[in-house]
Amino acid sequence: MGRITTNVLSDGRIQFIVSIEVGDYTNWAVYVCSNVNHGEGMGGACDVDIPYYVERIDGTNNYTFYRNKCSGLYSAGKYQAVLALQHTGMVDYDTFDVICNGGVGLGSISIPSSLSILVNETSTLTAVCKDTNGNNMTCPQLTFSSNNANIAWIEATGPNTVKVTGAGAGTTTINASAGGKVSNYCNVTVTAPPPPPEKKYTCNTNYQCVESSTGMSLSDCQATCKPPTATKYNCVSGVCQGPFTSGTYNSSAECQAACTITQKWKCINPATNTCAQTSDGTFDTEAQCKAATSCQPSGVQTWYCNTSTKICSLQTGSGGHATKALCDIACSGGDGEEGDPCDMCSDKEICLFGSCYKKNTVYMAAGAVVLLMMLTKK
Repeated sequence: MGRITTNVLSDGRIQFIVSIEVGDYTNWAVYVCSNVNHGEGMGGACDVDIPYYVERIDGTNNYTFYRNKCSGLYSAGKYQAVLALQHTGMVDYDTFDVICNGGVGLGSISIPSSLSILVNETSTLTAVCKDTNGNNMTCPQLTFSSNNANIAWIEATGPNTVKVTGAGAGTTTINASAGGKVSNYCNVTVTAPPPPPEKKYTCNTNYQCVESSTGMSLSDCQATCKPPTATKYNCVSGVCQGPFTSGTYNSSAECQAACTITQKWKCINPATNTCAQTSDGTFDTEAQCKAATSCQPSGVQTWYCNTSTKICSLQTGSGGHATKALCDIACSGGDGEEGDPCDMCSDKEICLFGSCYKKNTVYMAAGAVVLLMMLTKK
């Protein structure tokens, strides 16, 4: 057994639903007739030889199909769909009416008039359908078209919806159509996305450029984010030291020129009348330093020669030599008188007339004189 059901849909189509029970009757045909009411038989007005015959649809198993209303074979009027199984004749029928003028056919399609998206961004357009009376109705399957797919690429997502993807910068149009009806045009503008904000960098304590909410460009950071160069010098106690990362002088030469300290003589031990060159000295020569009152020992002290050891030492008293040098001469055989040239003669020399002569030479000369005098007397 089988059933035939017809429905006139709000989108202007006629739906035929064929239901066949499981069995041997899998091949069937639907005969559509106009302006008739057949009852139970296939004969009469719906025969293929009768002018009222509209079309025949063959199929197997359960089947649903559609026909457009008010176009082609189906104009306004009454119709009957007759289901016949193979070799058995009619088993079921259904009737339906087609109303064209003043009916519920598709009247118009409208879509948004404009759309703005970015490249690679997507958006959805939704069409609105109205019947011939201007009332909203369920849209049939619409066909969407893009005037330039290189700018706006489209993909249907439902009977009356389409996904729009920005493919390239520019402008194009999109429309929708169905059953001879064409919608308005949607002007689509696709723009390139703005560049991402430039990253900012700062220099950390390890002299590395790291991202920061505030700062400078990476190139500027890399140009300045470097350890300080040690090029500075400091003068410390008359000596240039460096290089350092911070200091008073910009070069070693500049430091050396400014860091020269004039060394002068200073009495460092008045008890021994000892002078030395220091940075805070006040005398230009050692003699001036030693002669200064401030460098004289307290009380009267002179140099005395220890005849046993032949070593001079400074002792209290005025009977010694004025200087250690004179004392040393006296200890070695001189008379120790200050300014006496004979003080320069050694113990192997004789001082004659302010000059030093070797003793052997003097003795030989004296012997020669004595011999000459003796010869002269004879």
